[in-house]
Amino acid sequence: MKYYLAISPKSLEDTLISESKRLVKEVYNKKVKKIYYRVKTKDRLDNPRRLFIKGDGRVLEAEVKPHISLVHNIELENVNDFAEKAKEICARYDDINLEFVRVGNYGMDFTFFVEFKSTPSLKELRSELLELSKPFLSDEEYKQHIDVDYVPHTTVLYDDIDPEKVARAYKLLDVEKFKKSTLVQEILLWEMAASDQKIVARLPLRGK
Repeated sequence: MKYYLAISPKSLEDTLISESKRLVKEVYNKKVKKIYYRVKTKDRLDNPRRLFIKGDGRVLEAEVKPHISLVHNIELENVNDFAEKAKEICARYDDINLEFVRVGNYGMDFTFFVEFKSTPSLKELRSELLELSKPFLSDEEYKQHIDVDYVPHTTVLYDDIDPEKVARAYKLLDVEKFKKSTLVQEILLWEMAASDQKIVARLPLRGK
């Protein structure tokens, strides 16, 4: 089973879901409850900014809970032990204010996201959690984490099949909804399955 370390404050989650429902209905004529992902599987990672799912080219569709990923695709057997160690790391950090920077897309046509300011404490926290996760990541996954600068962001849409629809949705996003700062008081450890994601541990920050 694979796991994620992620940030998902309730206020940001509600805003993202509302926008996702509106955009996907308008552009794709689909009803969704979360964030829409359409991913083409590949035999190897060819772009560290892309979501990599190993496969033979099959297209997968999913709805994913809104989140800001810190470390993804962690393969764990002893989840409780990992969660305790991650909790100790998080308890050393103050609460984090997420400040809106922009809406971006890496200059690419398969996704877009809301970007937040990267603070020294967020970078350090993510670095510690990545180091803890390293033994549970494949070499390819770890390379993907370190090959590009970490950009704190939450994906609004991911579709590497139809760039025209991605571009349309990108232009329709209501940016004003994301300009209020968001307080982060905990990190979440999620269990990731094809059909759903569930929280297996809450890792509180120490507050202010």
